[in-house]
Amino acid sequence: MSDTSSPDQRPWYKKKRFLFALLLVVIVLVVWLAVIGGDEEEQKKEDAETAATASPTASPETTRSDATASPSLTPGQREAIDAAEDYLALTAVSRTGLIRHLATLKGDSFSEADAMYAVDHVDADWNAEAVQAAEGYMEQGGLDRESLIDQLTAPSGDAFTKAQAEYAADKVGI
Repeated sequence: MSDTSSPDQRPWYKKKRFLFALLLVVIVLVVWLAVIGGDEEEQKKEDAETAATASPTASPETTRSDATASPSLTPGQREAIDAAEDYLALTAVSRTGLIRHLATLKGDSFSEADAMYAVDHVDADWNAEAVQAAEGYMEQGGLDRESLIDQLTAPSGDAFTKAQAEYAADKVGI
């Protein structure tokens, strides 16, 4: 009887050529992963550096005032400007009312200095804000000119200036 287990008769996964090819593939894979991993680490470092130097509101999805893009702003000023712009987008408010709102936000109140800075650096048309508030009151009905002006200028209410309230009354037609 002859021996049938000669070197050529071994299963394919036990042959030297296969083991050599497998070892080569593993080495290439390890090197490739090391290179890719290094790129990810470098990318993370670059992203962190970019985030540290860039304004958090300077993304293309948001259109904020130019004041928030200034690198000399404190974090409180940047956040106050963002909050002011958000609140202005929600409702009609006077300059005084916006300062009051920013300084008394529950959980997110800003210092009065940051609130005033934000109000001075947002793109707000206070006359247009007064008109919008007046239109809201007129929808509810029952106000004459003097009552509307009183409501708009009330210190505990809207706190618009007398001139802004009169402008709004003129614009809503009373």
